[in-house]
Amino acid sequence: MRESRSLATVSALVLMLALSAPANAQGGGGRGGRVEGKVTAVDRDAKTITLKVKDGEKTLTYTEKTTVVKLEAVKLSSLTDGQNVQIMGKPADDRSSVEARIIVVLPQAPKGQRGIAGTLAKEGHNLSVKLADGKTVTVVTAAETTAAKQVEATLEEVKEGALLMAFGPETDGKVEARRITIRPAPAKAAGKANRQAGEE
Repeated sequence: MRESRSLATVSALVLMLALSAPANAQGGGGRGGRVEGKVTAVDRDAKTITLKVKDGEKTLTYTEKTTVVKLEAVKLSSLTDGQNVQIMGKPADDRSSVEARIIVVLPQAPKGQRGIAGTLAKEGHNLSVKLADGKTVTVVTAAETTAAKQVEATLEEVKEGALLMAFGPETDGKVEARRITIRPAPAKAAGKANRQAGEE
């Protein structure tokens, strides 16, 4: 149950990260935007990905310069001092503390993200984040607090059935994907897979 809840939370996190992504992640030219859906086809020769979206289908194009990342759920206990993190939650009025709902471990120093982002300081079970301006924010966790890490991925990991979110300019009805995020499976799907594995 806890694992399924974590997967659902991480899935919801992808949308928040999309809204907080730096503008330059979308690249230039055309109308920048975001598209998300389920992969129905991948043409390696044409370098296109077809997504099933809410209002039909959308085609993505990609190049060797397209950045691909994925989010993986991790345990709060695995967080370590000095990691680059982004905190999603409710900050205090004076922003001296934040009630963390999700803690995202970033591969590099945060730049342009919304929310509380900086360097994690961990002393025992106590967490805080040092911001770029030198201020320190206390991180308050609860039983519902979850964590995830952003890791590098490859275009080979983009396969039929995968859930994706892509960022980039749209030209002639096609999205020129500058950045692709592979989303974790929804909680219901993960739970079904786990049950099937247990029955085998």
